[in-house]
Amino acid sequence: MGRTKEFLQELLLWPIFGSIMTVSGVLAGFLGSYYDEEIVQSLHFALLPGGTFQCAPTMFWLMTLIFAISFGRMGAESQSCANER
Repeated sequence: MGRTKEFLQELLLWPIFGSIMTVSGVLAGFLGSYYDEEIVQSLHFALLPGGTFQCAPTMFWLMTLIFAISFGRMGAESQSCANER
């Protein structure tokens, strides 16, 4: 478990992750505001058997998930700073 945690911390400390976090947040916001009705309507249909797949709501939830995971960068930065002290 230690090697996996170290790998994820190093990955999250890459400079590109700040950009990924920003872009995914902006895209999630855009998709959430532009396709709001489709996202709301797709929630109960996608969870039921025979539900339909819709691209816009799926992209919204994917961008939201990436945005949330990117916040792990803050934990990695604080851990890195604590290790340097």
